[in-house]
Amino acid sequence: MTLFSALILRGRGLLALAVVCSFAILGPACIDTTPRVTEGKDFPEQRLVAIRRQKSTVKDVVELLGEPYEKKTFSERKQRWRYYYRRETKTAVFDLFEGPTQVRECNVNIEFDGALVDHVTQKTDNFED
Repeated sequence: MTLFSALILRGRGLLALAVVCSFAILGPACIDTTPRVTEGKDFPEQRLVAIRRQKSTVKDVVELLGEPYEKKTFSERKQRWRYYYRRETKTAVFDLFEGPTQVRECNVNIEFDGALVDHVTQKTDNFED
């Protein structure tokens, strides 16, 4: 082995060591990009399609979506349940530099007449914060 090839091999080893050390040092500083619900209560939004006006009951809605974030009673027969969440996902460049936060807000109102669903409205917004 020549002196030149020995230096190249040693250089690669030092480079590999530098990369490993930088990950060990910067690893804890990485941005957590796990989506988190910061307001409201998460619910399986995709199950909304199974809720049918004048057919689905209070029990059906609880089985599909869980307990609501908020309940409001207007009379003995009329009530409105609100399902709401704000989910934030941080973005990162190379897992080191924080980018804009992706936000998804979902607001669903389900109105009941007696035990049956009378009306369902949904509003979903996606934006950067």
